Formats: sequence, structure tokens, C-alpha cells
Amino acid sequence: MPSWAGARRFSRLLPGVLILAAFPLYAEHFDRLFSVGGYPLLSLRQISGDVVVRAWNRPEIRVLASVKGSHVVADATQQGSRVEVVSEVVGQHDESKEVVHYEIYVPAESELQLHSHDGLVRVEYVRGDVAIETRTANVELKEVAGHINVKTAAGSLLADRCSGRMEVRSASGDLKFTEPALAKLTAYTTDGDIAYEGDFQPGGMYNLSNHAGTIELRIPKQASFDLQASSIQGQVTGDVPAVPLAKTWQSPTASPQRLAGRYLTGDASVRLSSFSGTIRIRWK
Repeated sequence: MPSWAGARRFSRLLPGVLILAAFPLYAEHFDRLFSVGGYPLLSLRQISGDVVVRAWNRPEIRVLASVKGSHVVADATQQGSRVEVVSEVVGQHDESKEVVHYEIYVPAESELQLHSHDGLVRVEYVRGDVAIETRTANVELKEVAGHINVKTAAGSLLADRCSGRMEVRSASGDLKFTEPALAKLTAYTTDGDIAYEGDFQPGGMYNLSNHAGTIELRIPKQASFDLQASSIQGQVTGDVPAVPLAKTWQSPTASPQRLAGRYLTGDASVRLSSFSGTIRIRWK
């Protein structure tokens, strides 16, 4: 039931307080459960508010919503194995005041397509393909596995212990990857920082780039990789000097704007590039 309908009933029941109740901030909740099979798809389109999606071990999708606003409508519907959740503002009103918070539980193998303007998008333990697009909403991923695609305008990304393949693109958000097990990672932010903390997978491919900002890798000393790092107008520094590691660091070339070479057997490919930012490579 949309929250504005509740406002109409309230004003009819208490006409003497119509002025006070004309534009209140309402909170409304719904809890819906959908039986699904196979590899279900959750599609969500959100205006403002937090979205938390967690995997569980039941063949059902559960949608809990908390609606706060007098001109926002939220709904969840099912068609086959697809569950669609939509929030929309009715009329011309300030979207920042029309908020819906979602907590959603899905089977672990679900595919997710999530679109949100503002707030937070958090996904935990999902093993299906995940596509997330936001305007200013920040994105947090915890132990997500599969093909992951994230696009943000100004939102940041924190990816913790994710695996599979990941592509990330942001205009001004910061990107952080902690203890990843990704076979392929492509990440770009125009004016944000990129931080990578962890090892590389054998045969993995890692491409991190920005226009301005810092790119920092903190990696274990047992990491095995081929490296090409360059910043056109910035600086490249690293804890992988050629002389102390002469037996393992093969064919190094270094300058204030460039560092390239092979460490150990070069099992992974690492490419770091920036226009005017600083690139740092550090041991953990």
C-alpha cells in the first residue's frame, strides 16, 4: 500500500488536523516472500535509500522494505524466476526525502541487477553474476563470486574477499579491494584513489588505472607477477628494487614515471597506469 494513500485516510479520519498531516514523513513496511527455482534473477531500481542483499540457503527471495516519505511508492512482483523490486516518486518532489530501505535475501546462485541513485548498496555471499549501477550510492561487496560489474558516478567501492571476474568504472569514487581472489580485475576511476591489498591469482590479469589520484598495491612478498606501472605526469615508487632482488626481479626498468619487470616466475599480469597520479607498490 503506498504511503500517500495512508496520508489520505489519515486526513479523512482527522480533518481537524489536516494542516499538520498534509505533508508528514511516514514510515511503512512490507515483507514479501517469493518461491523461486534454478538460477533466479533479482532486478531492483531504487531512488534513495540503502539496499542490502544477502544470500541464504532457501529457494526463496524475501524482500523487506521500509518506506519513508509521503510521495514514494515501493513494490515487489514476480514473473517466473524473476523478482522485480521498484521504487518511484509520484509527482514532482524532492527525491532525497523519499527514501526506501531494502533488506533482501536471495538464493546464493541468484543473478542480481541493481540500480540505485543515492544511499548504500551492499551485497554479501552471492555467487551469481552481479551488475550494479549507482549515481552517488556507495557499493560494498563481501565474498561475492561470479562475474561482477560495477558502475558509479560518484560512489565508492569496497570489495572484500571477492572472487571471479570484476569490472569497475567510476567517475570520482575511490575503489578498494581487500584479500581478493579474482582471476581478472579491470578497475578505472577518473579522479579517485585505488587500493589493492592481497595476492594475485596464478594466470590472473589485473588492470588498474585512473586519471588523477593514488594507486597503491600492498602485496605479500611471495606474490609472483609481471608488472608494468606508469604515470605520465605523476610518480611511481615501489618496494621491489632491482638490486636487492636481482635474483628474482628480472629485467627491471625504472624511472620516476615507470616501473616494469618480473617478480619470481611472473604468474600474474599486473598493469597500473595513471595520467597525473602517484603509483605505490608496497609489501604487506
